[in-house]
Amino acid sequence: MRCAYYSLLSFLQSKVSGQIWDDAADVGFIIHSDKLNKDFIFIHVNTTRDADQDIQTWEFKSVTDRGAPTAVPMTVTVFND
Repeated sequence: MRCAYYSLLSFLQSKVSGQIWDDAADVGFIIHSDKLNKDFIFIHVNTTRDADQDIQTWEFKSVTDRGAPTAVPMTVTVFND
């Protein structure tokens, strides 16, 4: 099953594009679900660029608090507008 959700990044009310773990060279963000009272951690895995090397998208994958893949994988794609 594939679900898609859309939002402006400014509306997500999350920690955006920062370091998740103090001892790692990671970039990501956390989205908190009030409904589930749970944090979802996403780390940067890919950046796509066009022929002029302008950034098109950033891709983030969900991980556990220990950095392992989540049981139900989730992907967030941020489009550079």
